Amino acid sequence: LCRDTTAAVLAAARALAPARPLKYIVVSTEGVDHPGGADSATLTRGLAERFVLWLLSWILPPHADNMSVVDYLHKEARGNPHVEFVAVRPSDMIDADESAYELHATLQNGIFDAGTTSRANVGAFMADLATDKDVWDAWRGTYPQILDAKAKSKDA
Repeated sequence: LCRDTTAAVLAAARALAPARPLKYIVVSTEGVDHPGGADSATLTRGLAERFVLWLLSWILPPHADNMSVVDYLHKEARGNPHVEFVAVRPSDMIDADESAYELHATLQNGIFDAGTTSRANVGAFMADLATDKDVWDAWRGTYPQILDAKAKSKDA
């Protein structure tokens, strides 16, 4: 569903040839690796984690779809001058109010030691991507991981 929608959006952008590229923002997951391999610099997935992710791709169609969307964007959006993208990768999503969050160019944790990301923070970041030129310019064409900021202890 999402991969087919992504393909349709990219095809429509190419056909319409807008004067400015369309902004395409998708929510992915920390279960999807950067297709260019950049995550390996900050995260090494163990055998158990790789097996679980492989299994999820077979038994949960949404996970396989997430993987397919990111792969498609990596291969096809870069060759399309009429669309730019960001694939936001939250950690374990929770219902919580908007708070401080951190953005990382690569994955910071795996699925077994995941942090959390509030849905409100994902929404705030996506809104900033859509409306703030500086934020868009900083993250376009990337796969950032968004994590809720850890509270700093008074002793730290």
